Amino acid sequence: SATLTTRNGTFEIRAKAGNHTLTVRAEGFALHAQNITLNAGENHMDIVLKRQETDGYTNAHEMVNNHFVAELATDRQSYRAGDKISVRYRLTNISGQDLTLSFPSGQQYDLTLDGQRGRVWTWSQDKSFIQAFSTQTLKTEETFEIETNFMLEDAWVQNNPSFLLTGFLAVSTDQGGQVGREETEALVKFAI
Repeated sequence: SATLTTRNGTFEIRAKAGNHTLTVRAEGFALHAQNITLNAGENHMDIVLKRQETDGYTNAHEMVNNHFVAELATDRQSYRAGDKISVRYRLTNISGQDLTLSFPSGQQYDLTLDGQRGRVWTWSQDKSFIQAFSTQTLKTEETFEIETNFMLEDAWVQNNPSFLLTGFLAVSTDQGGQVGREETEALVKFAI
């Protein structure tokens, strides 16, 4: 459920005792998300918000689940064919515990671009990766982050007035990993 704060920032949560994900959004501040346990009789929690970064990624979208805040951002909300699109993907562990990420190859992440007529591009499609299994621990409140860019090709923009860019970790639970790909997905939309 959602609630608004008072002028001094206080708020009340009306929920059953147990585990919940608390998400706080405020204009000019970065999204704050954490897993909390509500116990009967507890009535106070201090939350400190961080100022939103002004790093050039003006089109950002965050997704919150039980383990992560996944964010995908582009440097603009609108592009033309031939433009370079700068992308940042971030995954922050809010689970309250260290999590094991298992990668079945040297590929750690991927990006896909979909228009109204379907998929037009996948970041990994023309790349080769070492075929070696590896793991990485993402400590609680630690962030995995990548920045990359790609060119918006002429053929992609035909009959596609907008695109959905998806970023995710190329993880697998098959090798004992605690995290599945769907938990790491983040989406951002942009127009032509």
